[in-house]
Amino acid sequence: SNPNVTVDHLDLDGDLPAEAHQYDVVYCYGVLYHLSRPAEALAWMCDRAVDLLLLETCVSYSGEDEPFLVSERASSPSQAIT
Repeated sequence: SNPNVTVDHLDLDGDLPAEAHQYDVVYCYGVLYHLSRPAEALAWMCDRAVDLLLLETCVSYSGEDEPFLVSERASSPSQAIT
């Protein structure tokens, strides 16, 4: 825990806070494709990210409602911990 760091957990699928609080870093990993209004959540995050927006998502161009599985190399430091 660092006293100089503030972490806010938000419900991006609920009512987004209207205040114009700014964040040095906004981190959103594996969330957008679970939201009912992803464009609204993304716009909200973009408006509040001062220096860096870290965003990971997966988009499928298929019209099918099928899972799109992506393999991850566990040895790569850029991958999620699963």
